[in-house]
Amino acid sequence: MPPNGDYPGRGVVTKINLELGSVELEHEEIKGVMPAMKMEFYVTDRKQLDSLKVGDKANFTLRYWNNTEKISNIKKAE
Repeated sequence: MPPNGDYPGRGVVTKINLELGSVELEHEEIKGVMPAMKMEFYVTDRKQLDSLKVGDKANFTLRYWNNTEKISNIKKAE
């Protein structure tokens, strides 16, 4: 189990669900947390999803807290 904290990640957006406030990413390894894979994550603020679209490369911060993961920040990669 990783320590509680924030972990940087990078990936490609494969699905966005504005109703649930989630984003599916084909992401690279998130060091200390999980290997590269495709996974759906909830976000702490749904408004962050407004500027993303499927196919965008994104940088994000994964907040791991007591065995749960949420994206606390996500932005389209430059």
